Amino acid sequence: ETFKIGFYGPAVFPLMIAFIVTTVETIGDIGATYDASEEPMDTEEYDKSIQGGLLSDGVCSFLAALGTGMPNTTFSQNNGVIS
Repeated sequence: ETFKIGFYGPAVFPLMIAFIVTTVETIGDIGATYDASEEPMDTEEYDKSIQGGLLSDGVCSFLAALGTGMPNTTFSQNNGVIS
């Protein structure tokens, strides 16, 4: 028996909340990495790191959602190793 591909509308809101949470987490993790590395955070390089981190997190989370998975998150445990 085959199943039709469908879309369950009420699942969009919880998924959007998860996307927002992972976005905030990504910004915090990249900032913590810069802080632990004692790198300046008021530079263009920092801004590009935030943009690149959010882009890669967003693309990978979107692909995970297409495969019925949850959004990806950054790996903040590495900040303890850096410091």
